[in-house]
Amino acid sequence: MKRACDDVDGGMAALLGGDPDAVQTAIDQAGCVAANVNGAGQVVAAGTREALDRLAAAPPAGARLRPLPVAGPFHTPWMAPAAEALADAAEQLRVNAQHRGVLSNLDGAMLTAGSLLRQRIVTQVTAPVRFDLCLQTLRGLGVTTVVELAPGGVLAGLARRELDQVDVVALRSPDDVAAAGAAVAAQHPEGEHLDADWRVVVAPARGTFHPAVTGNTIDITDGRLGVVSNRSGDVEIVMEPATGVVEWLASDGDPVAAGQPLARVHA
Repeated sequence: MKRACDDVDGGMAALLGGDPDAVQTAIDQAGCVAANVNGAGQVVAAGTREALDRLAAAPPAGARLRPLPVAGPFHTPWMAPAAEALADAAEQLRVNAQHRGVLSNLDGAMLTAGSLLRQRIVTQVTAPVRFDLCLQTLRGLGVTTVVELAPGGVLAGLARRELDQVDVVALRSPDDVAAAGAAVAAQHPEGEHLDADWRVVVAPARGTFHPAVTGNTIDITDGRLGVVSNRSGDVEIVMEPATGVVEWLASDGDPVAAGQPLARVHA
């Protein structure tokens, strides 16, 4: 998608604090778009470099502006060429008809049909991220525990500020798994179990990811999923026990951070 918007010299900047209406007015007057409305007083503006310079020159009262190190004005109409390319690719994907439910960043709706989820993912390329609406949905559902998968932190912080009396755990490393399990177990009666038929494999180090196998639902006979390459060499990613890949979450050649999810594999 980056190649599809290389002709757009744009970026993003976070606005922290300030009156919500004043923040939106400043974004509009600068010629930017509110690309992320995250809740907890956090809005991300996106636009051309000239528009972001105008916003920085006249920020809304009471708000701190922080430029973000991104490659383009994501979640805005400037990403239309990328959305078209993704729509063509999405048409080739087979999706499950039903699933347990995924909250859409488009409007906070709970989606239970795979076709709707695929459509929303494409729309999200040019539409704002409304994580604030997702938080409202979680509150309405009476959610009592929130676990952010690795590399966690940002969303967990937003949830803590917006959701009262909710236990929030961020999975930043394997050391946090026990705390996440304890938080979930505390909300369920003895004898009630939440068993997943898959688990997430994360990068053991920072570097470039190279999978040892390709495709989904395949056997991994030697347990080797791939390597993360960096200046120190190759760090192998080995699963025990090894069964097969459900879904790849990173592609060959992707730069990854330590703890970043790489794949979902059969439990």
